[in-house]
Amino acid sequence: MKIESVDFFYLSMPKVLDIGDGSQDTLLVRVRAGGYEGWGECEASPLTSIAAYVCPMSHSACKPVKASVIGQELSGIQDISRIGSAVRDAGTVWGADVAAAQKRLTALEDCAVKWLEEPMITGALDAYHELSRRCDRVGLAGGEGCHSYYQAKSMLDYAGLKFIQVDTGRIGGITDAKRVAEICKEKLLPDSEGFIKVPEKPGLGITLDLTAVKKYMVKCEIMVDDKCLYKSPDIFS
Repeated sequence: MKIESVDFFYLSMPKVLDIGDGSQDTLLVRVRAGGYEGWGECEASPLTSIAAYVCPMSHSACKPVKASVIGQELSGIQDISRIGSAVRDAGTVWGADVAAAQKRLTALEDCAVKWLEEPMITGALDAYHELSRRCDRVGLAGGEGCHSYYQAKSMLDYAGLKFIQVDTGRIGGITDAKRVAEICKEKLLPDSEGFIKVPEKPGLGITLDLTAVKKYMVKCEIMVDDKCLYKSPDIFS
C-alpha cells in the first residue's frame, strides 16, 4: 500500500507558559494508507514542522518533506525506516561539570534515589562516565537528547549508564527506539521481569477522542504568493 495523505493538527494549551515544558503544545499527525488510518505525534515545534512539510522547494537538496512521503510504499517496518532516513533531521543542568554533579550524590543516596536523570548534556560521554564511577547506589539515566540510534548506542557503550531514556519522537521514531531497546538487553541488566503489551493497530495503536482533541486545536494557514500551502484540516473528515 502507499501513503495517501498526511494531516497535521496543531494542538496547544489555552496559555503557553515561558517554562521548560515541551508538553504545552504538540503536533498530532494522521496518516492514511490502503484503507488504514494511524495517529502519531511530532516532538518538534508544531508550526516549524508544518512549514518543513509544505515549504516550496529552495533547490535540489532542499525540498518539502511532503515530496519524500506522499505516495511512498508503506508495507512494513523496513519502509518506515527507509522513509525516516529520507526526511530526518536532570535537564542537563550541570553541563559537563562532574564536580558540581557529585556534590548532590550524597543527598540523593541518603534519600534512596534509584537514578539521576540527565545530569549532563547529551554526548558528554567522558563526563557521564566519570560521574558514574563516583556513584555508589545511584544509577545514571540519560539519552533523552539523542537524535539517532548510533548516538544512543554510544551513550550505552561509553557513558556508564544504568538507564537509557530516549525520546521516541526525537531519536527517529518507534523503529529506532525499538533498536535501542533491543541492545539494552545486551548492555543493561534487566530491572524487572515485567512486560508491557502494546496495541497492534496502526500508529500509536489507540483510538483518539476527537471531540476532546478539537478543544485544543489551533487554526492556522500558511500562504506563499497568495497560494495556500497549508490550512488546518477538519479533524472529523
